[in-house]
Amino acid sequence: MSGGVNRMNEGQDRGGDASRASDTASDLSKQAQETASGLAGQAREAASSISSAASSAVGKARETMSQVGEKVSSMTGSLRDKAAEPLRSAAGAVSSQWEAGRSYFQEHDMSDIGQEVTSMIRRHPLPAMLAVFGLGVLLGSAMRR
Repeated sequence: MSGGVNRMNEGQDRGGDASRASDTASDLSKQAQETASGLAGQAREAASSISSAASSAVGKARETMSQVGEKVSSMTGSLRDKAAEPLRSAAGAVSSQWEAGRSYFQEHDMSDIGQEVTSMIRRHPLPAMLAVFGLGVLLGSAMRR
């Protein structure tokens, strides 16, 4: 009889182990779902924050371009009044080109501008590399001061 009782106890132990394993697996599954849900929420918040920051940066860039354009226009206007004819025509050309560039930035979004820059770099790789090198030298010397 004791052999039968031992077998029953072993069966109950195995059943209890299986029940505990199932409970543990269920708990782990719930924890994984909660963690995944929390991470998804954090990812949504981060994406929203990045989007807001990018929109703000684009708005500030456009505002700055507009302010610089107004200053360049006023400076070229005063140059036209004070300078000789060759300088006046050069100032007029700079002013008209600046206005064309400013209107382009106002009419196009950043993805259009990025595609245009990428296309230009592909058409003219050497001048693009030289321009970037020159910009790096200027920034490096400005930051050193």
